Amino acid sequence: MVAVVDGTGAGALVMESIGGVIGVCGHRLEGIGTATDRCGAERYVAVMQTEIGRLGLVAFDCPDALALADFYHSIIGGDIVPGDADGWVELHTPTGRLGFQQIEDHRRPTWPDGDVPQQAHVDIDVQSLADGERSVVRLGAVKADVQPEPDEFLVFVDPAGHPFCLVRSATPF
Repeated sequence: MVAVVDGTGAGALVMESIGGVIGVCGHRLEGIGTATDRCGAERYVAVMQTEIGRLGLVAFDCPDALALADFYHSIIGGDIVPGDADGWVELHTPTGRLGFQQIEDHRRPTWPDGDVPQQAHVDIDVQSLADGERSVVRLGAVKADVQPEPDEFLVFVDPAGHPFCLVRSATPF
C-alpha cells in the first residue's frame, strides 16, 4: 500500500512522525519514497506492508477472455499472458495486473441498475493462505463453500457480498 504523506517533508522526519500512527493501525512502514502526482509534482509517500497481503490483480468475468485482454491491452499496453487454466488470461503492466475469466453463460452487466450486477473480483497475494484466512475472517469475511483450487487460492465473500480471493504468492514480499 502506498499513502501520500507530505509534499515537502524530509524522509526521516516523515517516517518518524507517521511510524507510530501506522503501527497503531497494524501496518508496517517499510520506508519513504517519492511519487509524481497527476499534476507532475513530486510527493513523499510512505511505503507500507499490511499484515495480510498485497493486491495481486483485479479479475473480470467475460464471454471471451482473450478478446477482453486484447481490448485493455490496446488501452494500457503491457503483455498478454495466457493462464494455466482454460479461459483465464492476464494482462501484465509495469503498474499492475488485470485478469480475465471466461464465463460460458456470461451476461453483460446492466450497471448501474438492473438485474445483472458488476462482475469483477479482487485477488490478494498472501505469503500464507492459512494466516491470510484467519486474518480476513477476523475482519468479517466468510469463506465460500466452493473452493476450486484450495492449495493455490481461497475464495471469500466480503461483508457486502463481493467475492475475493487470497492467492498463494509465488514470490516473497
